[in-house]
Amino acid sequence: MADQNAVEKSINHPQTKVAAAMSAGAAQTPLREKTPKDQIVSDQSIPGFGIIFTRLSDGIGREPAVIIAYVLFAAFSLGGGLARTLSQLIVLRALQGIGGSGLYSMLMVIGTEVTPVQYFGALSAMIGTVLAIGSVLGIYLP
Repeated sequence: MADQNAVEKSINHPQTKVAAAMSAGAAQTPLREKTPKDQIVSDQSIPGFGIIFTRLSDGIGREPAVIIAYVLFAAFSLGGGLARTLSQLIVLRALQGIGGSGLYSMLMVIGTEVTPVQYFGALSAMIGTVLAIGSVLGIYLP
């Protein structure tokens, strides 16, 4: 009985309704006619690609892996900014997330290589603080 109540609550949750509305034919409508930008959600850390970029950097070097991640992130950011339909935006934001995931994972790899062991805590705190502030401010900045 408790599981059924949890399912009903999740179905009636506002985010579930937004996701359903976005996927139900919204892909064909131009973005100018869409709902506010805060309903288009992005996740910059597609988990599997972080591992791929770190393994890639073992083979080709740290700098080329960072450059590849940055080019992917920048190119698909530009593409997302120029998207004309919601489906284009969703695909380009997902591809942008691959580059963002590479940048984040490479930050962790390179950061721990250049930081002395006694400062690992400070490094983690700075990265966490920047990510937390960026997540909060990213919603409100134009």
